[in-house]
Amino acid sequence: MSLSQSQMRPVIALAMGDPAGISPELTAKLCALEEIADIAQLAVIGDRRMFGKGAADAGLDLTIETMAAGQFAALKSERHVFIDLAHLDPSECPFPADTVFLRAVKEGYRAVLTMYHDQGQIAMKLMGFDEGVTMIGGLPFPLCTPAHSTAYDIAGKGIANIRASREAILLAARMASRTHFAAG
Repeated sequence: MSLSQSQMRPVIALAMGDPAGISPELTAKLCALEEIADIAQLAVIGDRRMFGKGAADAGLDLTIETMAAGQFAALKSERHVFIDLAHLDPSECPFPADTVFLRAVKEGYRAVLTMYHDQGQIAMKLMGFDEGVTMIGGLPFPLCTPAHSTAYDIAGKGIANIRASREAILLAARMASRTHFAAG
């Protein structure tokens, strides 16, 4: 597939998930879907051996380039790629959920992918309560909510901080302007 600059698809990182479960098979099936390849390039992250087993379990023969995590920045392929983490020291990664965000702040990580909603929400609220925004995907419209809660303790006192709500509205508007939900 040869794409012009205007046709470039976004690269979507897809964590393979638990190799002991159905994740390798599901990931292989997703990589085989033309409807996904037409709109995005997947960068699958996980253990390549388990991905191969998942593809075999699904009855698929997939050709996907494998690269080391450090090579990803130089990505030239227009096809799905696999970032093989099998060589990583399991004592270093994945990081424990109770310390990963502390480590992310201290070491300047650009992103943290969590396995469960609560792992990310708790950290996001601790680190960005006044400006944090949660985006919910999988719906036919953008859904963004502020990080704060109902705040019964300050209701009626005139001291509510609007920053997180403002950021949620601005983000939803930016997302909607790029979809068929834009006005006009």
